[in-house]
Amino acid sequence: MSFYYRMQNCVQPDVYANAAFTTQQTIGQTYEMTLVPPSGIIVDFCWRVDGLANDGISASIQNDYGINGCNLCTGAPAPTPPPSVYTWYFNAVQGNGSFVKPTACVNAPVRVYSEASSLSQVTCGTTKFHLDASLNQPFIGSNQYYIGVNSSGPATGEASFLIQNDGTVTSKFDCSGFNLCGGGPTPTPTPTPTPTPTPLNLGEPHG
Repeated sequence: MSFYYRMQNCVQPDVYANAAFTTQQTIGQTYEMTLVPPSGIIVDFCWRVDGLANDGISASIQNDYGINGCNLCTGAPAPTPPPSVYTWYFNAVQGNGSFVKPTACVNAPVRVYSEASSLSQVTCGTTKFHLDASLNQPFIGSNQYYIGVNSSGPATGEASFLIQNDGTVTSKFDCSGFNLCGGGPTPTPTPTPTPTPTPLNLGEPHG
C-alpha cells in the first residue's frame, strides 16, 4: 500500500512535487531524496512533507532529517550550477511575451537564469537566458519582448529584451523603449590635413 504526500522543496519553497511512501508520514518530515517536480527540473534534493496528495511517484530516500529539518539537509542541487550563473525574473513565461516593444516596465515574477550578472552585462547577440540554473534548457523567446530584472526575487523590471527561440537576446531597451544596444558613441571625424601648396619656380626672365 502506498501513501501519497505533497512535498515542498527546501531551497525553493514555491516548488512542490507529489511522492509515494510505503509508510504514513508526519507533516514537516524532511528528507534528502531524488524527487522530480512536474517541471522536470530538480532544484535541490531536500524536501519537506507539506500535506496529503491524491497520487505521487516513488522516490529514493538518501537521508532523514526529522521534523522541519530543512536547515540540516545539505542535499546538493542537481546538477550543480556554476558560480557564474545569475537569477533574473521576467514578466511572462516563454512564448507569452509581447510582439510590441514595451514602453513601461511592469512586475516580473517568472524566474530565469543567465550568465549575465547585471543589465550592463547583457550583450545583444551573445547573452542567453535559460529556464534552469544549469543552463541546459534555453528560454524559448519566440522573437518576443520580455521585461526583465536581475534580482533575488520577483521585482519591477529594469529593461525589456527581444529574445529568440534559443534564448539569445537580440535587442535590449530601457523602460521607455530606448535602444540600449545601438552601438557605441559616434566617432568624431578626424579632419584631413590640407597640403600646403609649393610655389612654382618659373626661372629667371630672359632679356
